[in-house]
Amino acid sequence: MQHLYLYLSLLTKHKLVLCYNGKHFSGSQLQKQGERTVAEEVIKALSALYQTEIAIMMAGRTDAGVHADGQVCSYKAKLDIPEYGIVKRLNQLLPDDIQVKSVEKMPLSFDARKSAINREYRFVFSKGNIPFYMQDFITKVFFSVDESLLSEFIPILVGTYDFRNFQNSGSKMKSTTRNILHFSLQKKTLTSLYDDHNYDVFEAKFIGNSFLYRMVRNIMGAIFEVLKGKQTVENFKKLLTEEYKVYRYTTAKPQGLCLVNVTY
Repeated sequence: MQHLYLYLSLLTKHKLVLCYNGKHFSGSQLQKQGERTVAEEVIKALSALYQTEIAIMMAGRTDAGVHADGQVCSYKAKLDIPEYGIVKRLNQLLPDDIQVKSVEKMPLSFDARKSAINREYRFVFSKGNIPFYMQDFITKVFFSVDESLLSEFIPILVGTYDFRNFQNSGSKMKSTTRNILHFSLQKKTLTSLYDDHNYDVFEAKFIGNSFLYRMVRNIMGAIFEVLKGKQTVENFKKLLTEEYKVYRYTTAKPQGLCLVNVTY
């Protein structure tokens, strides 16, 4: 027992906040050999920094092509390195499409996934032309958006519901009930970095306790069917209240989606 206390006293727990461009990743979590993932690159950099194998836990799962500006991971290490040194060295070790934004020492009980209270995702799409350098981060749609419908989804999605109709197969979650604390869908204007031209985009903002596999992208795909005029808002609402098999939708593309923040 004394040896256990000594070992624990040498351990430090850290919280890393990461941002990354998901374009060239097969997702955030470790997968089969040969597929590039965010976790693989972070583990490789941490292990090089501490000169030993480091295990990590991520706050949320992002699919292939999905980005993050506030992904969080936690890890334990025996070597105590100053926070500024960790950030500087990891950003030297990591590839250009991942960056450490901050690092913070935490209690040993902290777990990036289990300790999280809420997660925030944003999905951006546009029906018009967008600058070439923004195309990795905005989903292009090819239908006119009926802006009068945008606010009608807010009272429908906010609350606690069974989101089984928005879950892709492959998830191991026992419960498909989730709580959406905030949802908004609104038009925004972006200004080009180079020619001062303004571009209209639409942004959907989701804040919830947790999300099912591809839940946000599936919700957006279902919303697109209404905006196209192929389904009604009332039919969309049925997806949250019953097994509504008639409603067909296509999962929205990943590049418009970003994990923005995790709250603890």
